[in-house]
Amino acid sequence: MLAGRVGCWVTASVLLGCAPLMYVLAGLGDDATEASRVAAAAVPVALAWPLLVCAAALALWGPSRSAAGVAAGALARSLVLLVYAVAVLVAARALGSATTIHGDAAWTGLWLAATGGWVRLSVACLRRVAR
Repeated sequence: MLAGRVGCWVTASVLLGCAPLMYVLAGLGDDATEASRVAAAAVPVALAWPLLVCAAALALWGPSRSAAGVAAGALARSLVLLVYAVAVLVAARALGSATTIHGDAAWTGLWLAATGGWVRLSVACLRRVAR
């Protein structure tokens, strides 16, 4: 179960990490609308969510847990992670478009802090719950 949980989380994390690259891959330049940018970034987010649900379900699954309890807990935990990921993407987009962040060092710091937060929150949300 640990391998499945970690595999789902790593795949979802890579997908979410690629969300900012979707602008480039979709060929969206500076003249693109905000709606088209959001749509491009939403694709990896939509693909990552079921993987996060599966990882959370594997963390919660146990012989004494009901399927409804596992499903509800997995949805709640995955939504916490998804909200964090979307908030980071929105904040990075806002900071980048407002030219609040200048230089590679500042961007590196932002993404390192966001990644550290993602890992800490993931450990808290996807930790195995013994029942």
